[in-house]
Amino acid sequence: MRKKILVAVEDKHLRNVYSTSNFGETQLTAEVLACGNENVREESIDQTIYAIRFITTYVTFYKAVITKEYWEELGEGLPNNQSVIIERWPGENGLKTGVDLADPDGRRSVLRALIRIRETLTT
Repeated sequence: MRKKILVAVEDKHLRNVYSTSNFGETQLTAEVLACGNENVREESIDQTIYAIRFITTYVTFYKAVITKEYWEELGEGLPNNQSVIIERWPGENGLKTGVDLADPDGRRSVLRALIRIRETLTT
């Protein structure tokens, strides 16, 4: 069984996001793991977690795949063999590297991405 989840981090502004926090990705990673942890209270399961980060008008999408084996190893301490893979789209990380909602093409791209995520979550 694979659980699918969506997390949104929308409280980022150009004035409160810094390179030292990887432009909010450190917080986003922690929130993804915390969200996934809520689903493995009784039994470890494979999970796919989608996350969205907003920095003003810039949107970045993330997909994290966390395996049952990762959760089991984490239960014994920090994992040495298993890891979490988090993909980012668009690929660059920075203050203004996401898809820009102020641009009509950017809005269309974001809507298409949200539709694809919705389709994945509902199948």
